[in-house]
Amino acid sequence: ANGREEKFARALVMQKGYTGLEQLAAFIEGFRLQPKLAAEDTPDYLMPEEIIKQMHILVTNAVNSGELNRIADMFNGQVLKSIGDISLLMDVVRAIAHARGFEAAVTEIEDSGRYITRKLGHEFPALNALHIKYYQDWLQSLVSAGAVDEGLQAYGLAKAYYPDDPYIHLLGAELTLLNGDWKEAERMLYMRNYPPAYQDRYELLGLRISEIKGQEEKIVVRFPRGSSTIPVTASVNGTIRQNFLVDTGASMVTIPSSTADSLGLEVVHGQRNLSTAGGIVKVREVIIHSIEINGQVEYDVGAYVLDLPGRPGLGLLGLNYLGRFRMDLKPEEGTLVLTPR
Repeated sequence: ANGREEKFARALVMQKGYTGLEQLAAFIEGFRLQPKLAAEDTPDYLMPEEIIKQMHILVTNAVNSGELNRIADMFNGQVLKSIGDISLLMDVVRAIAHARGFEAAVTEIEDSGRYITRKLGHEFPALNALHIKYYQDWLQSLVSAGAVDEGLQAYGLAKAYYPDDPYIHLLGAELTLLNGDWKEAERMLYMRNYPPAYQDRYELLGLRISEIKGQEEKIVVRFPRGSSTIPVTASVNGTIRQNFLVDTGASMVTIPSSTADSLGLEVVHGQRNLSTAGGIVKVREVIIHSIEINGQVEYDVGAYVLDLPGRPGLGLLGLNYLGRFRMDLKPEEGTLVLTPR
């Protein structure tokens, strides 16, 4: 009497005249009480795992009837920890997300969910997947609302748990752009690859950054008036200062083998045959992570590894880089202005 087993027994016979939610509430009250019987003396039908099966049915029926707010109100962290069932916790968390929002759902997972996980001694992939989803949904709602400060705080929390999740990272870049820091947003955007499902969003964010970039930043290259060559020095991958010549006749950027080897650049398409003034040569194709000129950074630039005859250590800025800009060349003034498209 007056223990968990009595409450469970009374709840089990609550059929006529009681609603499913009333029976569920009685089961919950049972978990608030301490058991009075040892496990070996407890009938199977009063064992916690059997009662939890009944609770699952009642929660599912309530959810299907649209009573998610009632479910969210009936459970708290103390009860969920006492029950100790991950599957039931996930059902309740879904109701909490609907009733109180994604932040409340995330908080419940990190409190009750992590407590139960530690107690049971192993991870639950389905719980982790739900955790990631609600972080993503929470961040997405904050991006849509333009809630930058709150969004950046939520992103910091999400990143601590899931630093490698591409969608969370992409949403972090969007929040950074909303915060007015397009340079950091651009750096974040291009620092990793994204699965096809996020490709449209990735490209759209890149376009938005480019528009802002074009309004704020221009590269002004100065050279001797009337000169037929336009030299420029750039930082490659943020570590090496590389001398280039602007060459609108070159389809691709080229870098000398010494630079490619120093940076440890990986070949992306094997060797290619390239037609040069000296004939056909074999070149490696690589991807340069970043090229910075006068504070302006361009990311993921393809390049050929080519040592120019008679010009050791020199590279060419070809059209795959120059094509990202509108070019305004004034040889008589000795200026080349590159405006991001």
